[in-house]
Amino acid sequence: DWNARLVPVRVLGKCSGSDADIADAVVWAAGASVPAAPVNANPAHVINMSLGGPGGCQSFMQESINLAFAHGVTRAIVASAGNEGNSAVHSPSSCTGVIAVAASTFAGNRTVYSNYGPRRDIAAPGGNGVSGSAYNFLVLTNLGKTVPAAEGTQYFAGTSFSAPLVSGVA
Repeated sequence: DWNARLVPVRVLGKCSGSDADIADAVVWAAGASVPAAPVNANPAHVINMSLGGPGGCQSFMQESINLAFAHGVTRAIVASAGNEGNSAVHSPSSCTGVIAVAASTFAGNRTVYSNYGPRRDIAAPGGNGVSGSAYNFLVLTNLGKTVPAAEGTQYFAGTSFSAPLVSGVA
């Protein structure tokens, strides 16, 4: 959509982040009030979360997702299903109301790294997962290993690349 607008919300930093930060970011992105944060003047119709980890949906995360939908602007919340290559639950994609996105190869098959199972709603291309493969996503990145260095490009794969494709369609 040439008229779509993006509202970037950074919740993870150099030293990672917390699930509480992610939950607050969902509420803020939806336009609802978050203590000590300015009001989001551009609430998101679709929230993409290209992140997560093993485990079920925590109650405070579910409450944040429910609040985001209840605020009345957000129509879809999309999250990565995980890259462990198994059927274990993954959060926040296991939360009720979240569209859980698995990864497929560009040929349409399930990738070896993508989580799978009944709590995955849809699959989208996530790259084949073979290191350096042109069938992965070419990404702009900083090439530093421990400190910032030159800007460059690298090939990456994962459900974190699948979820934004679904969010774009939503």
